[in-house]
Amino acid sequence: MKILILDDNKDARYLLQSLLQNAGYPVLEAANGKSALELLAEEEVDLIISDILMPVMDGFQFCRIVKKDIQLRKIPFVFYTATYLTEKDKQFALSLGADKYLKKPMEPENLLQTVDELMACYKKGEYHPQQPDLRSEEEVFKQYNERLIKKLEDKVLELESEIRKRRKTEEDLQKAIQEKELLLLELYHRTKNNMQVIISMLHMRSNLIDKENRLEIIKDIENKIRTMALVHQKLYESKDLSQVNLKNYFTGLVDLLIQCYFSDEQSHEIKLELEDINVLIDVAIPFGLILNELLTNAIKHAFPDNRKGVIEIKLTENEDKQLILEVNDNGIGVEPDFITNSLKNHGLNTAHGLIIHQLRGQLDFRVDNGLQMKVTIEHEHYAKRV
Repeated sequence: MKILILDDNKDARYLLQSLLQNAGYPVLEAANGKSALELLAEEEVDLIISDILMPVMDGFQFCRIVKKDIQLRKIPFVFYTATYLTEKDKQFALSLGADKYLKKPMEPENLLQTVDELMACYKKGEYHPQQPDLRSEEEVFKQYNERLIKKLEDKVLELESEIRKRRKTEEDLQKAIQEKELLLLELYHRTKNNMQVIISMLHMRSNLIDKENRLEIIKDIENKIRTMALVHQKLYESKDLSQVNLKNYFTGLVDLLIQCYFSDEQSHEIKLELEDINVLIDVAIPFGLILNELLTNAIKHAFPDNRKGVIEIKLTENEDKQLILEVNDNGIGVEPDFITNSLKNHGLNTAHGLIIHQLRGQLDFRVDNGLQMKVTIEHEHYAKRV
């Protein structure tokens, strides 16, 4: 005994089909009333189970057509719906000639019991079709429109409620984002202040140190801390709390080192050629420390005896998306074994370690009218990560 099920929801059809087939009933399926009528023209069925709210032709229209047909009206008809749930909906459905009006969701055993009873009655020839109570097409149309209008009104109210909920959710999310941004700003601000406290403490302690090399060590540590603090200052001033603009950062860092190392008598010229490039904070901090070491090395060693000179700092992104930092000077140059011995220098050793191990880049030296130092970082090691 074959059952025809109608539902525009594919998952709902599948679940109902599986339930009926496991109970031993062959099943035909359709997504709307129009498709179901086409099946009924070719197939004989013994029971119809139909949803109501469907496109093209809904369950009410389909039932009306079935129950007006001399042959099809003999088929038991069950409405199984999750949308039309009021008593008026039920009365209208039964007035069209439906035998049962079931509401989703329903316990599988209860649904199968209803199906079994109808099928047994139909098989014994004891089934007597319900006669439609509505004789007038005008009356049917009137009540059908009332059901549709009521359903539309309910849907509008449901949508309005959903819109209000979504707006409230968006407002809560926006508020949470703003709170997190404020917390990040506060974090950057406090980090910068805490680093300033460390710098001040080191500076006070340095007044008690007599030996020049020890003072240099303290000054070097202070500059490293300032370099890291400057990142947090730039983030605090930025609209983007996750990325640092290297042009702005390096410009501020160079100004900081000039104030630290250049006396009034010194007149080195520092030229900057920096492209607008943004990187994440975990790239900006080691990159800033690298520039600090390379520039400090040039300031300290390229121009002895207050010689005048030029230091060029370039930041570019080449066609291969590699990030290139160059620190070049026209100073006294270096000894042939500089490259071999450079890593023994603590500052350059630090820079080399950051380049190789943290940024996975490359450091190159070249002697040509001074010393040229070049750092290359591959794109995947500095690009923004999603």
